Amino acid sequence: MQQIVFSNFLSKHLVIDMTMELIDSIQGKHEYSISPGEVKSFSTPVTISCFGLGACVGVFLQDQKKGIAGGAHINLSEDLNEFGPDGKADKVKQAIHELLSQLKARGSDLKALRAKVAGGASSPASPSFAGSKNIESVINYLIEEKVFLAAMDVGGTQNRIAKFDGVSGMLLVRHSDSNYYKVF
Repeated sequence: MQQIVFSNFLSKHLVIDMTMELIDSIQGKHEYSISPGEVKSFSTPVTISCFGLGACVGVFLQDQKKGIAGGAHINLSEDLNEFGPDGKADKVKQAIHELLSQLKARGSDLKALRAKVAGGASSPASPSFAGSKNIESVINYLIEEKVFLAAMDVGGTQNRIAKFDGVSGMLLVRHSDSNYYKVF
């Protein structure tokens, strides 16, 4: 992942204009927002969004050859062998396992998947380091499942909004202290 830093006023406006063009390019697709604990996959052109990613982690997977994509809004790093009482996949392993199962059922070649990850912020008010634990759990489980990790925007102290284009694989991330999106 490479971040480009522009030093002059004109370049900053160019980056914002280019980002707005990218946002416009994904707006023609159906947009689906994933709630905490939710896992969804799609075989049609779609933009998948996760709002309010604080300590939570948004995991987005794509099989570009088959046009299949999916996402999970993961709450907790602790792993359980079953879904929570409300049927949601709140834990890292169960959420990613469910997402991989859904993608495979849609015909995806799991060896062709690329992952993009956002979130895992640490709150100064919370000494539990939940964000860091979530990030570590997600990365370790993706490695265990041999899923290629293409990009990440994780950590820090700011909440995020993440929008993933299931066709291009582009991930747009906006931090709560910013008015523009970063592209991954």
